[in-house]
Amino acid sequence: MIGSNKDRVEGLLKDYPQGLTIEELSSHAKLSRNTIKLILAELKGEKKIIERRVGMAKLIYWDFKRKTHTLIQRPSVKAIPKSDYGGPLSMTKKKSILKKFKDD
Repeated sequence: MIGSNKDRVEGLLKDYPQGLTIEELSSHAKLSRNTIKLILAELKGEKKIIERRVGMAKLIYWDFKRKTHTLIQRPSVKAIPKSDYGGPLSMTKKKSILKKFKDD
């Protein structure tokens, strides 16, 4: 049920590029304001919408400029240990560790 409600809200935001308030979304989608807020929180977490405060209201826009990024795998990085007490290493200790990694 939430999935179809979410699709309905996404469609409304795409159909109204000038933006809609929560009250307008609620009346167009025939959903409660609380349901709209839950769906908007999810869309905001997915970075699909933009919110802009206008006076007391918030205008919600669909983010048409959003780019879909592909994940790039990073090469594994060897961890450089800290000193025994958890603080930063001395310069001579750092040099010896870095030299050991260069030799590998």
